[in-house]
Amino acid sequence: MYRYDPKCAYATKEAFENVMKARYPDIMSDWRSKSKQKAIKAGHFIPPREHNFKVICNYPPNGVDLDRWRKMCKAWDTEKWLQRSECARKNRMSADSSGVISCHTGGSMGYDEHRINLKKDLGREPTFKELFFATHLTKDSKQKFKSGECQSMEELEFCTPRSKEAFGSYETAMLQKYGKEHDDSDLWVGKQGGRGSRIFGIGSSDPQFVVTGKLSTMGSGPLVADYQRSQKRVHELEARVKNMESQLAQVMEKEREARDQEQAKFTKILQQQMAAFMRQFGQAHGNEPSS
Repeated sequence: MYRYDPKCAYATKEAFENVMKARYPDIMSDWRSKSKQKAIKAGHFIPPREHNFKVICNYPPNGVDLDRWRKMCKAWDTEKWLQRSECARKNRMSADSSGVISCHTGGSMGYDEHRINLKKDLGREPTFKELFFATHLTKDSKQKFKSGECQSMEELEFCTPRSKEAFGSYETAMLQKYGKEHDDSDLWVGKQGGRGSRIFGIGSSDPQFVVTGKLSTMGSGPLVADYQRSQKRVHELEARVKNMESQLAQVMEKEREARDQEQAKFTKILQQQMAAFMRQFGQAHGNEPSS
């Protein structure tokens, strides 16, 4: 059985929660689809883009308790949830200016979470170019860019023409303003804009955090705030662990020194006893009568 170091328990829990945050929507969607399939096989008619929770609530996916599944279906079968679901479906099906539906390759994670994960992978703050390429290049181009084989935009393939045009216009404006690569969230927002609170290449995340890694004066989203709090707690726990390790090492060193002293005393006493025995043995042997 695999066992992890208890000292890593907090980091392991945090990693598990982050993975679940990213995978949860897909898992729930998969469960609803499987429940719908079971209901259809049982003879129910459910239109392609509908769920009919009053029906599928009786057909839980494998491994899910019936009572728990009914509670979940009841929570989904509300006007608010259905409106959000339909809005999300339309956003996923919205084509860009090139007529291509998929606008990025980042999955269901927000761009702020992508930046946080990329920072962990690189061991430093990523540039916006690295973040944008990680979420808008094709799989082969991502590998070429990461390996350093290709760095020029002309050599790389984007998931949509709009992605390439968007970053190209931003890069041109950035070089005109600074003469070098210098990430500027205002430049990106000014060039891309967006629908309502959503900005192309940013989503609904904090633009300044996504582009530069710094929080805006307007504050940050829950994910960034949670991450900062969790990182602070991780650092505090790491400091406590190091302090405990240092104290343990000191205690073990003192115990070793005490054992060495006891061993030295025992050895000295044993040597003295052996010397006394040898003297007594020699004297006894010297006093024996000669034959």
